[in-house]
Amino acid sequence: MSNKGFTLMEMLVVLFVISMLVVIFPLIKPQKQIQLGYEMQTIKQLLLQTQVSAVNEHREKMVKISSNSMLYDHKRYTFMDGMDCAPTTLYYYANGNVSQAKTIRCNCQGKQKSLVIELGSGAIYVR
Repeated sequence: MSNKGFTLMEMLVVLFVISMLVVIFPLIKPQKQIQLGYEMQTIKQLLLQTQVSAVNEHREKMVKISSNSMLYDHKRYTFMDGMDCAPTTLYYYANGNVSQAKTIRCNCQGKQKSLVIELGSGAIYVR
């Protein structure tokens, strides 16, 4: 018998390892992408908080987003390290409406998410 080639057990072990990798890898998301999702949800909540504050106080509120932070209701929220957003400014009026529809794009290490603010309804979506 020749010593060249693989035994049946070696082939089964290799196939088992490959099948486990195929099953497990799609379930693992990169940590930064998960953190970016949480960060976008936090920004969404801060925008909604500012909108409610404008209605409750019956006055206009400004939100200014720079590349690494957000200024809202005289407070500053700094984004996580490595996150970069397109700078923009928007206003919430006393009736709760937003000044204009916006799409705010943020990225972190090549991963991108968008925050869509609808005019009229004031609804905010993370995509």
